[in-house]
Amino acid sequence: MFNSRHIQLFFLVCIGVIASYFTVRTGLEINKYFNLTDRAPAKITQWELEEKGGRWAVRAFFPLQGNIGTGNTLLSDRVYLNEEAAFSELQELAKQKWSVWFNPKNPSFASLERVFPASLLIRTLMAWSVLLYFFYFRRWLHRKFS
Repeated sequence: MFNSRHIQLFFLVCIGVIASYFTVRTGLEINKYFNLTDRAPAKITQWELEEKGGRWAVRAFFPLQGNIGTGNTLLSDRVYLNEEAAFSELQELAKQKWSVWFNPKNPSFASLERVFPASLLIRTLMAWSVLLYFFYFRRWLHRKFS
């Protein structure tokens, strides 16, 4: 029914799908990073706590340039184990001055954070490395045993 070549091919296809997923995700994040080029002072109008998988995160709302609406950012580097810790940090964050990163061609595309997706890029490179390794390993096995 299934021989080892079918299993190897299935394995390669699965790794290829995973590598493609990481590639698309990394491309979108890098595009977001390079499109957020200008910076302006931000006035945070509202703070919220948001539960994400048993942990708490802080979300900030701010008016967009030219009063075209409201932007919001889930602060990615600030995750807390309980609501009390998140709330006390939220009170400290509210006292700080913030800047908003935005795309000058499309001011509705804005964020309080501009972080290069280095870890996602590393995961993408690792997925492609694994795919290439198994692809060449499969070719080597095919040449050696056929």
